[in-house]
Amino acid sequence: MRKALSITRIAAATGLAAAVLVAGQAAAGASTGGRDPVSGASFGPGHWSQVTATGTQIIADVGLVRGADGLLHVLWTTGASGGHQKIMDTPVAATGKPGAAVTIAGSLFLATDPDATATPGGLDVFWNGIKSDTANSPQGTFEATRPRKGGHWTVTPGAVPPLPGIPFTSDSDSAGTGTNGKPWVAFSGTDSLVVLHQGQKETRIPPTQCCVYHSGIASAGKTSATWLAYLSLITGKQGIYLQKLAGNGRSGGAFRLPGTVTKGNTFPLAQRIGIAGRGTAGVYILYGAGYPVIRTLEVLRAGTTKPVKLETFGGFAEEVAGDTISAGPNGRLWVTWFDGDGTPPRLFVRASGTTGLSFGKTAQVGLPAGTTNVYKVYTSAQAGKLDVVALLTIHGKTAYWATQVPLPKK
Repeated sequence: MRKALSITRIAAATGLAAAVLVAGQAAAGASTGGRDPVSGASFGPGHWSQVTATGTQIIADVGLVRGADGLLHVLWTTGASGGHQKIMDTPVAATGKPGAAVTIAGSLFLATDPDATATPGGLDVFWNGIKSDTANSPQGTFEATRPRKGGHWTVTPGAVPPLPGIPFTSDSDSAGTGTNGKPWVAFSGTDSLVVLHQGQKETRIPPTQCCVYHSGIASAGKTSATWLAYLSLITGKQGIYLQKLAGNGRSGGAFRLPGTVTKGNTFPLAQRIGIAGRGTAGVYILYGAGYPVIRTLEVLRAGTTKPVKLETFGGFAEEVAGDTISAGPNGRLWVTWFDGDGTPPRLFVRASGTTGLSFGKTAQVGLPAGTTNVYKVYTSAQAGKLDVVALLTIHGKTAYWATQVPLPKK
């Protein structure tokens, strides 16, 4: 029965061009990028490079994970369902130079959009799906691993089977590393929210009604807690929630973030909720408050109840479409948001200090010439710059593109 279900979060069945496509629209600040001596393509700050196939669907998510060698792995799904889907990895060097996309797993009957996390033992990428259209084919949660530095992806044999009676997931997976160094995975279906802690049993946690979406997972240090964030559109229970995780499931009740419900309505997000662990300093979540448009951008430390207001917006004249957050290895938080839900597309970043919640100036990031839409943005922070991976439509063609943003000057 699960094989007959439609998985919508897939990329179109087109191949990634052998040569990296580049748009020369400059990002905020002076260009400090490089140039490939073979292809002549520019990369790094001030330049955009295509990292997924042209024709990527506007609902497709990517996963990001960085290895100890500085490589940022952009994980994505491509191909048509029914045996032609693949899980792909486009590596991006610390300088911003993209490498050739490689196939992690191919000839899949069904696959959701993946997510990945770095653990002490290596890099782990997860997706849900069905391996093949044959009797007794593995189905459920799949995993592939690679060393933290160098090496190749290895798909773990089999899959963690879905729980009985739980509809097959259609949302993208979300992954994060727990306080014990083992990965957590979360995904949602029609009326389910499921978490999987490696080595434990898969667990369905409340709410158990339709519908919850766009989960994100983060933890901070061995003594901190692991937190799950998710969007609920359940009648009477709308909003963005934070849930502490422990063992193989939840710990205590969920906390609804202030400002995420206005007169019974909540803003309909389109990507994973931005949540990041800041070394040993705690877990932080970024979210928009207001309805029918985002009025303010707030950041909250998990386990507290009072957010810090970062930005205030001009209503329908400045329609924020999404946001995300990441933490650098030095503790600096980077917040990113973008317009484009009814207004011209624009992209912004703002960085904190290495401690505290004092943020510097807002910097606008230049988009490639011909950009008409920004659908999703995911980020990965380095010590002094931010890797931005954005789903863009440029001259009528949609794909994820990557750039780097240097630390804005004070």
